[in-house]
Amino acid sequence: MRFSETGAAFFVDFACKHALHANCHPCVRYSGEFHPRPAGGWAAFDDATNDADVKWGLVIDNSGTYSPDKTLPPTLKAPLEYKFPGIVIHALEREDPALTESREARRAYALNHRGIQKKELQPQRQRLLPAQ
Repeated sequence: MRFSETGAAFFVDFACKHALHANCHPCVRYSGEFHPRPAGGWAAFDDATNDADVKWGLVIDNSGTYSPDKTLPPTLKAPLEYKFPGIVIHALEREDPALTESREARRAYALNHRGIQKKELQPQRQRLLPAQ
């Protein structure tokens, strides 16, 4: 399994992010995105909760250039829960409105409770040369 933060212009300039993930292997068995989510979702999360007491889940989907068939996210759920005991896996299809809600709730929490600025939500490479 390979994980990396994507979306930064850096990856576009140097190589296809999918080739980086797959180590240039011609066969990709599954691809998608994931993000962590506290039990009950971000709307129910309380910053006062001790870090050790937070129950985390992982939202996975089948989005991206190599989007697997929509029947596959639930198939991936059981092996991930086996490999990561105690973490609930939420396997959502890329067009499921619950996926959009989960992404937006995560972003809203970061903006409203963690002092994150909107421009920081998407990684960006800094210009090395002055703009012309």
